[in-house]
Amino acid sequence: MFYDYETGAARYEAPEGEITGEIALKRQFRIRYRSIELMIDSSVNIVDDVLQEELARSADEGMRNIVATIQRDQNAVIRNDDAHILVIQGVAGSGKTSIALHRIAYLLYRYRDSLSSDDILILSPNRVFSDYIADVLPELGEEAVHQIGMESLADELLEGKYRFQSFLEQTTELLERGDEAMRERLAFKASDAFLEQLDTYAAELERA
Repeated sequence: MFYDYETGAARYEAPEGEITGEIALKRQFRIRYRSIELMIDSSVNIVDDVLQEELARSADEGMRNIVATIQRDQNAVIRNDDAHILVIQGVAGSGKTSIALHRIAYLLYRYRDSLSSDDILILSPNRVFSDYIADVLPELGEEAVHQIGMESLADELLEGKYRFQSFLEQTTELLERGDEAMRERLAFKASDAFLEQLDTYAAELERA
């Protein structure tokens, strides 16, 4: 209800059926060292510190409604019980990682009788991302879940038979040597054309 409703009529499902009522007020505080730094009355829930500052200072109801819509959509993703495969897509800084971590916490709570942190694996692109996740999930009230980096996973699946550069090694070589041929190779490997070649090769392997 906190995320799904603005002030006014609200309802929720309980074991004995639908419960209806009214949300009369949403008021948020930020208290630091026993002093109130910020207070905002709003029909929506504002969780972002910067947004709280701006909305408390000057923003109109239209901006508050935009924020409410975004937060309702995020909450719908976090609590989606229908999708077996869920893809969260958005630009950098749009909150994808935060939503994914909140979803993990929600699933561990929602299915606590059949799901535990041992059943979840996070594939991380790099160590910085891994460290961030390791800090956030316990703050959400959940035990740490298993994580593995893409490089470690590749090495494990390839059984250590093939040597490949790590992201750190690639970056170091690019910065120290400035190898233009290497830049071109990396750019091509990040292109749609390279992916199409991989698909063609995989299909050929299946036929042969």
